[in-house]
Amino acid sequence: MLRKQSIFWVLIVAAFVSSACDAGSPAEHENRSNSQAHTTASTKRFYEIDDELAKALSRNDKEAAIRLANEYLTLADSYKGNWNYGNAIHDANQALGIVALRENDLEKAGQYLAKAGKTPGSPQLNSFGPDLTLADGLLKKGQKDVVLAYLRSISRFWDPGENNQCLPGLMTRIERGEQPKLNRFLLLNECHDFAHQ
Repeated sequence: MLRKQSIFWVLIVAAFVSSACDAGSPAEHENRSNSQAHTTASTKRFYEIDDELAKALSRNDKEAAIRLANEYLTLADSYKGNWNYGNAIHDANQALGIVALRENDLEKAGQYLAKAGKTPGSPQLNSFGPDLTLADGLLKKGQKDVVLAYLRSISRFWDPGENNQCLPGLMTRIERGEQPKLNRFLLLNECHDFAHQ
């Protein structure tokens, strides 16, 4: 009997909560619907903009790359808990850095690389690693210190080798004055092969 009464009260409370959620004027319902539609459109944009940014960089469209990178960073402010947040921080700053590097503004490019390295990571960055195009370009221009700082930053969430030995080894080579090719896919292969020798 007591169990039936408990179920009865749970159903009453559920009905009350449901009716309270449905309460409100038609305008309030419309505002909620518009807000959900906006959130959905905004979220969709947050997921799609990275591809547009990559295309703008590949066709060397400076204005579009800057505009899209800044839009990506602005969107990221609203999605700090989202899985894509770390991608946005890294990729937008890297894109701005690549634009600066193409204009031979090494100081600005280095600043953007440092900002890219402050990403908290993401499922993609943690697994496959970040695109190292800007770091590689800066290393070729002799910007060893900023590249080393960046590699230390990303080692918080990514090391392509086993037992976290790949990036420290790479940093040692750079400290010695070497300029290895910085490419995440090459690193993944090299570190995997090294670990299994």
